[in-house]
Amino acid sequence: MANNRRLWQLSAPLLTFTLLSVGGLLYASWALSDPNFFFPDPYRWVALWSLAILLIAGFFSSGLVRANLVIGLALIPCAGLLLGELSARGGGQAERIQASDDPLLRYHYRPGHQTHDGFPINSQGLWDLERPLEKPPGTFRVALLGDSVPNDPTIPFEERFPQRVEAALRAQTGAPVEVINVSCEGYNTVQEVRLLETVGLRYQPDLTVLTFVGNDPFIQDGGHRVIGNSAFAFGLLGALATTFGRSCALMQRLYDGDAYHLTVTQPLRHLALLSERHGFPAQVVTFPIITDFEDPICLEIYDQVLATAASVGLPGANALTQFEGEDFRDFLKPQDPGDFTHPNSEGQARYAAAIVEAILPTLQAKIDATRGAETGLEEGVDEGGGPLPGDDH
Repeated sequence: MANNRRLWQLSAPLLTFTLLSVGGLLYASWALSDPNFFFPDPYRWVALWSLAILLIAGFFSSGLVRANLVIGLALIPCAGLLLGELSARGGGQAERIQASDDPLLRYHYRPGHQTHDGFPINSQGLWDLERPLEKPPGTFRVALLGDSVPNDPTIPFEERFPQRVEAALRAQTGAPVEVINVSCEGYNTVQEVRLLETVGLRYQPDLTVLTFVGNDPFIQDGGHRVIGNSAFAFGLLGALATTFGRSCALMQRLYDGDAYHLTVTQPLRHLALLSERHGFPAQVVTFPIITDFEDPICLEIYDQVLATAASVGLPGANALTQFEGEDFRDFLKPQDPGDFTHPNSEGQARYAAAIVEAILPTLQAKIDATRGAETGLEEGVDEGGGPLPGDDH
């Protein structure tokens, strides 16, 4: 009996379903991508792998072998990743986030949105208390720039570091100090400085602090957090970090070449210009990621950022000093041990202590100077508003 088997063959249903899965994965990767995010698209390699499996499987004479190869190594990976991606993206942007017409901000918090912690987004789109834009007499304000760390929804509002900084500064200066949380999750340094320019300056800050985290040079839409083009992979980031270890090596590429200068150097230079133009001092405080606190790559990154800040005239401080000799595992959140950019409540307290230590001398000097000027003015004017006898001024 003649053997009529073709050199290459694969059942039409299996071939069709696999090609549809590959095509769907590639389409999802393209449609959901963030063109400003530099990481390579992981799904192109998955698609190429699946197509290679299809090609190889067709040469096997056994239909069972062909089916097992295609289903196990091509169809299931593609279909599974596609379903995972659609599920991760299915909710769209977080309800508290809305798109912005500002091409630098890209998005911001939705004013008035009711958050789970009982502290809604205020009328200016900040996750902060509702405060009057006009600064009350005798009040001193600190604008604190940041990303998701000061807005970590897993930490009670009162335990996040902006509130801790405000309480500490009030206690140590004896003055009515307000810390304005000018930040939004997912922001990079460009967006943080832009938010100060568009919203934070309305509060007439006396001092500004930019808090810097290792992943701040990212450029992406914080309403759709991704790795490459994959929200599903971002969701697995914690598990991957727990399995393979946390390291600043994951972020090292962000600090090379023009991308760093565009996302860090230029906005810090702009912050320095805003500081000079509006008459408030500005400082930079780097936050360590929650990994080995002696990681040489991490140390190099923190030093690089502080050197950049110094080059544009901005004083800097490293919050790592608050963690020296400590085990990083003590600052991981029990409910999310894979999260190495957002510390637990104790880590937030250490961040607050670092900020207070960095800015207290500058703020205290400003408070003393203001009060001294007010006292001198009061002493040099009589009750009728005219100069006192013997006052040549």
